[in-house]
Amino acid sequence: MEKDYLFFCNHCGLPQVIPNFIVKTYFLNRFVKGFYCKNCNDFNAIGNLTREMIARNL
Repeated sequence: MEKDYLFFCNHCGLPQVIPNFIVKTYFLNRFVKGFYCKNCNDFNAIGNLTREMIARNL
């Protein structure tokens, strides 16, 4: 079952729906440091703990 992930912007607080494909392809890659908010265009870092939690739930 494909599921989407919900991330919240650290700056404006707006939830970001990230499709499973993007999470598997990019977020688990150690060279990808984060994502940009669609609302405020600020960078949101993805930490190692977040990567580990995502990897466990795939």
